Amino acid sequence: MVEFSTYEELDNLIDENNGVVSCNMRSLRDCYNVAKLGVHVARQISRDLNNRGLGHFPEDLPINQWDRVRVFKKASKLGAIIESLSSLDEESDDILREVNGGNGDETLRKVKAMIDDYFEWTTGES
Repeated sequence: MVEFSTYEELDNLIDENNGVVSCNMRSLRDCYNVAKLGVHVARQISRDLNNRGLGHFPEDLPINQWDRVRVFKKASKLGAIIESLSSLDEESDDILREVNGGNGDETLRKVKAMIDDYFEWTTGES
């Protein structure tokens, strides 16, 4: 699991890990420098990440400090894919179709593995 306590450290970790990391909400809370997570803190963390060009999944950040989230660079192909998976519109469909056009089978296998990993983290089920 990645550990960090500032947004700068998070930025560096994302750069070192090809544009994406998964972490628990506690680490993001520590970046915001508060002792307790709540709805308003989670929303502010989301705004702070967005202002840094970072996205997160799930779209609504959880308020349990042990819940895991994925943080990614929005201005990347991977960021476009992650955002497309959570949007139900034609533009998102076009992005996913483009991914499928090249090495589609391998890319879709990786996307499916990411979704399966997220499901496992959030539910504890395999």
